[in-house]
Order: sequence, then structure tokens, then C-alpha cells
Amino acid sequence: MKSKKILKELEKIAEELGAQVVFDTLEGKGGFCRCYETKYIIVNKLLNIDYKIDTLVKGIRELPYDEIYITPELRRILDFSLYQSKINNGGKYGTDKRKKKRDNREV
Repeated sequence: MKSKKILKELEKIAEELGAQVVFDTLEGKGGFCRCYETKYIIVNKLLNIDYKIDTLVKGIRELPYDEIYITPELRRILDFSLYQSKINNGGKYGTDKRKKKRDNREV
């Protein structure tokens, strides 16, 4: 699934869980907040799409997302924070920056 589609799907999930998603210019990344009974996930609109997705994922984790149906791919992203590993590993999901060696050969 492409990043733009993932972002849109995560926005729908957040709204289904009762949180308003707000894209605005901020000093930081953003995150989950609550003002009285209203829940917000605020995302810095100047971030690249992977960081926007990561901020949304962290915000959705503050909500009871186990109570609704979420596609397996999006659930994996929410449960294991694949986007955080993608950001940390230069765009490659689930890889480790360290090179593994076996029999003096790179794998």
C-alpha cells in the first residue's frame, strides 16, 4: 500500500475512533491530545509523509483501536510501528542497519 493511501486510511481510523485529525504548522511533530471530551491527533503538516504516518500511528495507539475492524496491513503498522522502523532504516521495512555476516560474506 502506498504511503498516501496509508495516511488516508489512518485518518479514517482515527475519525472512526472519535478523534479529530488536524494538520497544522507546529514546532514539533504533533501527537494525541484531549480538550475536555474532544480527542485530537495533531500532525505537523510540514513533515514528510512517513513522519505524518508515524505521528498518526502514535496518536491512534492512545485510542481503543482493538474495538474496530482494521485491515491486516494497517493493524501490522499500528501494532509493530513499521513506519518507525522504516524511518529509522532509510525507507526499508523491518531491516537492521547492521550488516549480518555469515561465513565472511554479507547477507
